[in-house]
Amino acid sequence: MFFIITPVIIGYSRGYRIEWNTRKIVKIGALFIEPRPAPVELLINGKFEKKTNFVFQNIYIDSLLPKTYNLQVKKTGYHTWLKNLPIDPGLVTQIKNLNLFPKDAVAVKVFSDINLMSVSPSQQNAILVSHKTGDLNLPKVYIYDLNTKESKILFEASKPIRDFAITEILWSDDSARAIFIFENGNLQKKWLIADIGEGRLIFSDLESEIRANRNFTENTEVLPEFSIVSVKWEQNGSSRIFFVATGESVASQNGKLGLLFEYNLDKRSVSDSLAKDILDYAISGENAVYFSSQTHNLKTLNLSMGSAEPLTLSSTSIKNFDEIRFVTENIFLAGSGYLKEAFVYIPETKELKKIGGKIFAAIPSTRNDKIMFLQKYSILVYWMNDVSNQPFHKRGDLLKIATFTDPNALNSAIWFSDTDEHIIFSDANSIKIAELDYRDKINAYDIADYSADQMSYIQTNGILNFLHHQKFYQISLK
Repeated sequence: MFFIITPVIIGYSRGYRIEWNTRKIVKIGALFIEPRPAPVELLINGKFEKKTNFVFQNIYIDSLLPKTYNLQVKKTGYHTWLKNLPIDPGLVTQIKNLNLFPKDAVAVKVFSDINLMSVSPSQQNAILVSHKTGDLNLPKVYIYDLNTKESKILFEASKPIRDFAITEILWSDDSARAIFIFENGNLQKKWLIADIGEGRLIFSDLESEIRANRNFTENTEVLPEFSIVSVKWEQNGSSRIFFVATGESVASQNGKLGLLFEYNLDKRSVSDSLAKDILDYAISGENAVYFSSQTHNLKTLNLSMGSAEPLTLSSTSIKNFDEIRFVTENIFLAGSGYLKEAFVYIPETKELKKIGGKIFAAIPSTRNDKIMFLQKYSILVYWMNDVSNQPFHKRGDLLKIATFTDPNALNSAIWFSDTDEHIIFSDANSIKIAELDYRDKINAYDIADYSADQMSYIQTNGILNFLHHQKFYQISLK
């Protein structure tokens, strides 16, 4: 008896079991799940297995025979998470970033007649813009405190910009200031800057201020006519902005120059031209990465010294693109409209690699480790780094998360910043949220029966803000 029982005990202690259906000895596996919010119930193959609580929120189950299991994570009032996943011998199947979302959350209307919304990087304030302010058609701008729910008028546009609409708002990284870009039907632009903390405009016409600067005038003598484009804040501050003066010039190889300048808002001073061949650029600390309009390659520019070094050789694949827009310092879009192509810079090989085409927008994740690409018929996610947790990814992986049959169905999309492992998007009929876990299937849920022209998720309180037919709504995803 001893010689019979001893091997069984040793085998059991080392993780071996008898699979009675096949009458074979197999090594067991395990399951680990991190579901939120607690408490939830786990069902395996339709049978109740375990319930979590607020203290013990994770689930670990060992002694599972190696095979595929039907897994359900349920919570009353929430959408059910469902997958068929294999348990492999001697391994742990991990399910992290598993979030459940409410089924019947109610969207609450907060404001009407709102045309544009922009949330600060700190997620403390939202700028709300109303273009319906009487016969003069002068935009009115509000600051809405997302914590206290209080609002106040930041400014009301003056008559000189009658019939101009605010098309874009650029927050400084520290959320202290914001640039307002106005545009009219003739594509004329004006730039205003507001101090959010003080609640007032500090520049009512930034472009006129810059053009009147003597140093700037001397540096742009090579451009008989030019436009000011690509206005961007310095990193982690709100004292300096950068911009490009672009126009035709006989001094250029291709007839066009793009001069990069720095403007100090506190000193009201304009730098000398930092570079003369800019198509577009990305600020990275005290450096800028830019694409050269003359040599058709990537360069890095030291903003303090004004010295540029090439990062890549000339790229013939991008030579014919007149429009470049950086998404991050290593990724940019080339082209216009719905036919942009995405490229990534590979530092190890000093090459540019094409990611994909027919893209109209790109959105970096909160942690800057992934990029969401929007196409007319689909949403793609690109991984910028290797991922060592399940589900595994290699840098450069490109995954289709959602598809559409109608080319006009996709209204807007953002990241669910709690994890950056879900995306929130709106089609013509509803707001949905989808996970990035591609194993078995991608779980996607309807969270509101509204279309959304703009959205912003606030991580601190779990509130989704969105605009629907010029009305500002809020809905809880907790």
